[in-house]
Amino acid sequence: GKRGDKGLNGSFFMTEPEFQRFKPGLDALEQLRTQEAGAAYNSFIRLQGSRALARFASPEHQALARLMCLGAASDAKHGEELCSAFDGLEQRERTRLIEWLTADGISEKPGYVLVDAPRFLEAAQKNSKNVGLTKALRKLLGVKDMCRSRWGVHKVYIHLGDLASWADDAGGENGDFDAADITVTSQDVETSRIFRVNVQRPDERQKNRRGSCCKRCCWCFCVFTLFLLVCSSLAGVLAIIYLPEEAHPYVAEIREASLPLFTGHVLPAHFVLKALVGILSVALLLLILCCCCGCRCCRCCGCCDRSRGGFMQGSSRRPLLCQYAYAPVKANDDSPV
Repeated sequence: GKRGDKGLNGSFFMTEPEFQRFKPGLDALEQLRTQEAGAAYNSFIRLQGSRALARFASPEHQALARLMCLGAASDAKHGEELCSAFDGLEQRERTRLIEWLTADGISEKPGYVLVDAPRFLEAAQKNSKNVGLTKALRKLLGVKDMCRSRWGVHKVYIHLGDLASWADDAGGENGDFDAADITVTSQDVETSRIFRVNVQRPDERQKNRRGSCCKRCCWCFCVFTLFLLVCSSLAGVLAIIYLPEEAHPYVAEIREASLPLFTGHVLPAHFVLKALVGILSVALLLLILCCCCGCRCCRCCGCCDRSRGGFMQGSSRRPLLCQYAYAPVKANDDSPV
């Protein structure tokens, strides 16, 4: 070798450190079998530069590196697909995504941990016909707008499991990916806030609308019936009190029709009046209860949540912090770097 003049007992130059320095060039030459010369050269430069680079060249460079980690990119092909999806965003979308992915929770707070992000991006990539990586990144930006943090929060966990499942199933009979309704539920734990993304699929929304329509029709029918009963009872009471002569024939007919039910008893003169007052009281009480229950159901269904500027608090009461909630955080913990 290079130091062959020093002796012939083995190699004095090609030691292990020298071989490790030489091996990337050898790998780049081997890539010429499958790649163009320019692509092989750029791959060699990136590999050599990344080893000695002490800092990111730009915030975009840092965001792309974080995106590679989120997408679990293990080769150049997968990395190129993520870069192409990033370039497919509009300039303002890229700027927002860069600001989000570069928040480390140290110098810029809060830091974001995207739980199940690798599974979500993988599902979007596999279902490229209906979703695709660019649309998945846009959906992440929409989720980011919903997940608002408060002052004092240092770390934000966003669970994307439901969204990943929807990205895998979207298309065809299940409906368009963007047609689903996205809501979030949140819970604060000390200096952390945990969000869970909930997806209501288009087919589920149709079923819920049918059920809600049936319930609403039944509720309206009950309210209308009780309202008519209240009005008729009130009119009867007022007629007996203020128009006794005009109401006397009708009262007599009611008493004669009721005699077979009270054989051997004489109905008092004020029986009809008391019966109408009782019917009026019960019907009015039921009407008030129906109205109160209807207003409470509307609040529970979240009908007014859409007016809160995009942050929609779901109606699910499932606790965010439970025994299984920490498992995905530990397994897919993408540290806010």
